[in-house]
Amino acid sequence: MHIQPIPRLIFFPADRIHNEPTGRSNGFWLGTIYVVVAGQTVDSFTACGGPKKVDHSADRGHTIGKTPPGHYTLGPRHHHVTPNWPNSSIPWGASIRRAANGEVEFDDGSGWKPATGDGAPMNSAIVQFYVLQRLPVPPPEDIREDARAAFLVDGTNKTGPVVATWERNDFGKWAFNLRRGGKRTVYYIHTTPEDEVATANGREFSLDQSHGCIHVRPKDRDTMMDKGYLAAGIAIEVKGYDAKGPP
Repeated sequence: MHIQPIPRLIFFPADRIHNEPTGRSNGFWLGTIYVVVAGQTVDSFTACGGPKKVDHSADRGHTIGKTPPGHYTLGPRHHHVTPNWPNSSIPWGASIRRAANGEVEFDDGSGWKPATGDGAPMNSAIVQFYVLQRLPVPPPEDIREDARAAFLVDGTNKTGPVVATWERNDFGKWAFNLRRGGKRTVYYIHTTPEDEVATANGREFSLDQSHGCIHVRPKDRDTMMDKGYLAAGIAIEVKGYDAKGPP
């Protein structure tokens, strides 16, 4: 009986300085995910973690920091949703439509549900957005307007059509949680909506720094999934920022 060796991943978050000409910003650390099978490095992929220096001033209420070194196990791929980022309150790929009452609905495969309206995911996430920033929460009518506007094809046309499919989730199409000790962490391997759009349109782009997750290119994510490198149960080790690859 032939047993296929199980790959494991090793992420060096600070392999080199990011200075690509198409980058949205430069001068930060860019890393590499190495794939090791039976003790041999068989593949590698460019990836970008969080900054080496922690920024406690936060971005929209979220602290920006390094991807913590340690040993993790990947959770299953999923369309990640979270109430902490408005655009990520709706799963990637969900169908979108405007309801008869003017609100927006989404269908993630389990039936149509409210996306906007009091207590709906987008409205609640926008409120959380202000709470995290310790800012006064606007009146409910302003929250309702902002929530509906998030789904417009053209954000300047408030009565215009809404997008047919939700492709604005901050975690991209698929996310893989970095689990530690069998428990979920706040860190993921994922893409970004900007990189997904650039890939779909054949445009060049550079990876950008994360808040602490591991950003990968959409095409690399697909390749890693096809080869079994990104899957539930795969071990991944995150190295310190003073370590250099390959392993």
